[in-house]
Amino acid sequence: MQMGDIFSLLVRTVHFAFFLSSRINKVENFHSIMYPNGPRNSRRR
Repeated sequence: MQMGDIFSLLVRTVHFAFFLSSRINKVENFHSIMYPNGPRNSRRR
């Protein structure tokens, strides 16, 4: 496999993961653990 194929596959996997996380509210707890500050909290402030 070429580096481009691996990179594109990685991007698709990450994009799909964020797509699922946006639909599942329970994942919010997982994000809060990884990112204590949270991107959404910074936007509100």
